[in-house]
Formats: sequence, structure tokens, C-alpha cells
Amino acid sequence: MSHIYIHIPFCESKCPYCAFNSYQNQQNFTVVEYFKALAKQLYFELERFNITTPVHSIYFGGGTPSSVDYSNYKIIFDILSPYINKDTEITIEVNPNSAKTNWLKNMFKFGANRISIGVQSFDDEKLKSLGRIHSSGQASQAVFKAKEVGFDNISIDIIYDTQYDSDTFIKNEIEKALQLPITHLSAYSLTIEEGSAFANKFELKQENISATKTLFELLISNGFDHYEISSFAKIKSRHNMAYWGAKDYIGVGAGAVGFLKNKRFYPQINIQEYINTPLKMDEEEMSEDELRFERVFMGLRSCVGVSMEDIKDKSKPIVEELIKNEKLRIINQRFVLPDFLLADEIAILIG
Repeated sequence: MSHIYIHIPFCESKCPYCAFNSYQNQQNFTVVEYFKALAKQLYFELERFNITTPVHSIYFGGGTPSSVDYSNYKIIFDILSPYINKDTEITIEVNPNSAKTNWLKNMFKFGANRISIGVQSFDDEKLKSLGRIHSSGQASQAVFKAKEVGFDNISIDIIYDTQYDSDTFIKNEIEKALQLPITHLSAYSLTIEEGSAFANKFELKQENISATKTLFELLISNGFDHYEISSFAKIKSRHNMAYWGAKDYIGVGAGAVGFLKNKRFYPQINIQEYINTPLKMDEEEMSEDELRFERVFMGLRSCVGVSMEDIKDKSKPIVEELIKNEKLRIINQRFVLPDFLLADEIAILIG
């Protein structure tokens, strides 16, 4: 089965920590033309990937997909309809301030069955410091609205490692999250990215190992499985699992990335250039060793783990030592980390 990522690069407001390909205050005609370009590329990719059976997952990311009128999505769902069945996971990202009931209802009617809400915090001061334009009240309301519409699979995002995040503060954040009807929570350490408005404000990030431990322990003790480096779930994201498992996936939209067998495909990043020529893209061919290392690097960041066949002979003594020291486990004939936060360090050691 295949997986599809569709990039919606439009936002009401560009978050200062964001370095993703996203733009605010676009003209409506640009949005309409962009969706026409998406449709053209989507037709092309479904043929290139030889998709003949229902896909496993579809993910609409951004940007902020909920900042775009629901009517624009009809053309995309019409194309996808033959490739969707009751088991297809269809996720769409929303922000609390644009998660309107009518928009949610129409996306649910189109076929979306999973919502990912950019909550980031349940504290108004912290939200303001992160440049978010919604309130803590809107964050909670967005979750309840999605549930009332019919979404049973609801994920939220939380940002930690900020100046606010003491043990007590994080405990309060997670306790508020646990009062909501969510099935998945992604917790991201604040990252100061080049190209973002926070690029030179390194003081905004303040790591607190104790608070991070509190966050993880609270979620796990309340029935959320820590199944990948940043996510905890009662229902795992199929799309996330495909990503960490280095599966083939279609990438549609300006700044998206596709992957098929041993090639990556990069559509144009600039919106207008993408609209003009949506089938123009760069290709990157990867060697077998590059693919192997990617499987190791990605697999160690999740419960997917790493196949024994992907470990080089020269790395096997290191692997044995890691197992002896309980830093690596064997589960179903695959090497899995008990602590995903060590993933990058271990990948370099054994990759």
C-alpha cells in the first residue's frame, strides 16, 4: 500500500519558530490556482507510482490546511476517491483559530477521519511568546468541536523546552491535554531554525531534562504508547509509521517530497513557480548504502526499529555491546531503542 502527503502552504499567520514552506495572506485566486496545480501533479503521481489499490494513508499538512476554504478540497478528494476505502487513514492539520465547525463538518464529509490540531500550549502567555494567534480556550474548543463533528481519531501538538516549561508547568499542560478526547499527542522540543523569525533568539529555548521526563512519564502512565521519538498514542498514526519505516510515499505540492524505490522527488518550492509548472521537479537518486543508512536512522527513532540485515558486519560488535548494556533491544527480529532520544547518537555508532 502507498502513502500520500499533500502540502498546503497557506497560513493566517507565520509562526516565528516555523521554517516550513508556508505563506500568509495569499490572494484567493492564488489558492484556487494552487489547488488546480495540486490536482495536475496528483494525477501524474498516481500514475507514476502505479497506484491501483486503496492507499494506506493520506496526510494534508502545511502551512495551515484549515486556513483554506473547504470548497477548494473537493477537486482533490474527487481525484482520490477511487483510491480510498474505509481503512484509509486521512489526516488533516488544523489550527485552533481556524477550526470552524462548518469547515470540520465538510472535511469529514469529504472523507477526512483524523485531525491533527496545532495546540502547542494550554497557557496564553506561552502561546503569545510562541507567536501563536489562538488562545488556550480556543485550543480546547477545537478538540471538542472535532469530536462533536465525528472525528474519533484526534491528535494534538505540544511544544516544550521553552522558558516556561518547569516540571510543574509541563505537568499542568499534560493534565489539561489528558482531559480532552484525544488519541494521539506529538510533543516537540522548541527548535530555533535558520530562516525563521526566531533564528537569532536562542535564549527562547531552555532545555529541562526533568520536565521532559515528567512529560513522557505522564503520557505513558495514562495509556499513551511512546511509539516514535516525538509522539505518544492510543492509536498510532499510520502515516508516521510509514515515514519512520522508509516506505514509498507520494509528495504533492510546493515544497513536498516524494520517495519511490531509490529516488526522491522534489517539486518546486516557490508557489507561483509550482502553479506554473507543477510537474517540474528535481530528482535525487540514492545509493544502496544511503538507503540502508536512512532505514537505520529512521527506524531507530520509532518502534519500527532496524532490520538485522541493515547492520554492517563491522558494527555488529557495537550492537552486541549496546544490547548487553540495555541500550538496544531485539523485538520481533529487529533492533529497537528503549530510549528514542538516543536515536541519532546510536545511528552514528552503528550506521
